[in-house]
Amino acid sequence: MSDLTENIQDVTIGIRFNRSFRVKDVLGAFTDQLVYEKTSPLNGYFDEQNQDGKEMRLISQKGSYLRLNTDDIIFKHVCEKSFDKEMKFIEKYCDFITKVLKDYKVGNINRIGIIFTHHIKDDAKKFNEIIKGLTGNHISDTQDFSLSFSKKLATTDGSIKKGVKDYKNVIYLFKKLEKDKMGIGLDCQKYFMPPLEKAEDLDYKSFLGESENTLGKHFMKIYP
Repeated sequence: MSDLTENIQDVTIGIRFNRSFRVKDVLGAFTDQLVYEKTSPLNGYFDEQNQDGKEMRLISQKGSYLRLNTDDIIFKHVCEKSFDKEMKFIEKYCDFITKVLKDYKVGNINRIGIIFTHHIKDDAKKFNEIIKGLTGNHISDTQDFSLSFSKKLATTDGSIKKGVKDYKNVIYLFKKLEKDKMGIGLDCQKYFMPPLEKAEDLDYKSFLGESENTLGKHFMKIYP
C-alpha cells in the first residue's frame, strides 16, 4: 500500500442528511462558524466564497473546495503531506463539522462517504487484458480507459439490531489520465437506515478507520 499512500492526490468526504430547509435559512452563519471560527481547521483555508441560491461554495487555489446545501456537505481536500498527516486533518474536520451540525440542530443523517484518489504508474498490459476480455479480443490497445464497480457490505448494526438496516457500499474507480498514469479511487459509503437523528450519533472515527482498512486490504492486493 506504500505506493498508494505516497501518491495520495485528494480525499473527498461528504455527509448527507434528509433535506433541511433550516440549513438554507442559516447557511451564512453556518458557513461562518465552519470556516472562519478561530478553532476551525478550515480557518484561512479557502481563497474564494460564493453563494448560488441554496448552495454555498468555497474554493482554494490548490483545487480544494467545500459545498454546502440543503441536502449535504461535501469537502474535497487536495493532499500535500503524508497520508497519515492528511487523515489526521480529515479527522479534525469531521470533529468540527459534527460540532457545527450539532450547534445548528441539523440531524437525520442518512449517509457518510469518503473517496480516496491516487495517481499511479499505468499498468497498460493489465488493463489491456481487461478490455480484451470484455470485448472477446475484438478491441485492444485503447487510448482511454474508465471502469467502476461496486460491492455492498453488511454492517454490524444492520445485522444484529432490530429495525436497523444500515449497510456499506464500496465503489472502485479506475481511469487512465495520461501516458503512463492511472487514476484510481476508492469510494467508501455508509448508509443509515433509519437516519441518525442527531449529528453527535455519527461515529465518524470508526467510519474513517474502516475506510482506511478497506483501502489497505483491497487495494494492497492489486497494487502491493
